[in-house]
Amino acid sequence: MGQKDKNRTGKAHMGLSYVRKLYQIERGIKDSPPEDRKRVRQEQSLPALQKLRQWLDKSLPQVPPKSLLGKALHYLNNQWEKLIRYCEEGYLRMGNNLAGNAICPFVVGRKV
Repeated sequence: MGQKDKNRTGKAHMGLSYVRKLYQIERGIKDSPPEDRKRVRQEQSLPALQKLRQWLDKSLPQVPPKSLLGKALHYLNNQWEKLIRYCEEGYLRMGNNLAGNAICPFVVGRKV
């Protein structure tokens, strides 16, 4: 494995660590009332998102856009405003896993 491959793995690992931190915060507040979730998100999630944004801005020009990591970084960059929206309201969820899980049984059996 060359130095180039190690850098790609390192970048992906770093990006995932930021996302894991965000999910860790959410796990800690999942049963809290919306006003408490909003407060914790403002205090903890927003600073974590700022670090993720700094990492993203630094990484985007270093990764080939057509690589898998490059595509993921560009997707994150393009969806950034939608991603950070959940910090503005306590009733919002960070992800759409619940929606995905709810429709999954109907979509899995569908012919493509």
